[in-house]
Amino acid sequence: MMPWTFEERVDEELDGLYAGALFLSHDDPASAESLLVGSVVAAARRWAHQAARPDLARLLRAELARAALRTGDAGPGSPPARVALWLVAVERWSYADAAAVLGVERDVLRGLLSEQRAFMKDLWERRGRPDVLGGVG
Repeated sequence: MMPWTFEERVDEELDGLYAGALFLSHDDPASAESLLVGSVVAAARRWAHQAARPDLARLLRAELARAALRTGDAGPGSPPARVALWLVAVERWSYADAAAVLGVERDVLRGLLSEQRAFMKDLWERRGRPDVLGGVG
């Protein structure tokens, strides 16, 4: 059996990456697509220059996280906090690995993760649901 090409391997990851990009872009499809394209291009550049092939799924997610960090938004649900939540809670990365992608110490990562309740409140409010979180925020 022939080894998969980069494109074939990326194709296997696209659905999960797009879901992550939607989360990281606050459900904005145009921004999600931009994040996704940028992250795949960045991953392709890294992939082409590494003799030892890294885990492509992790490389793609790390590049998606880095692309989201470059957006520069601030406040609750800021890119660092959303990236932290996505990597740790959704993608199940270790604190050490997520902190490395974010370029922060583990204590800073813990602080970013504490914002997850604000994300949940925002999520419920944007969907017109009652405040089921009991006055969070």
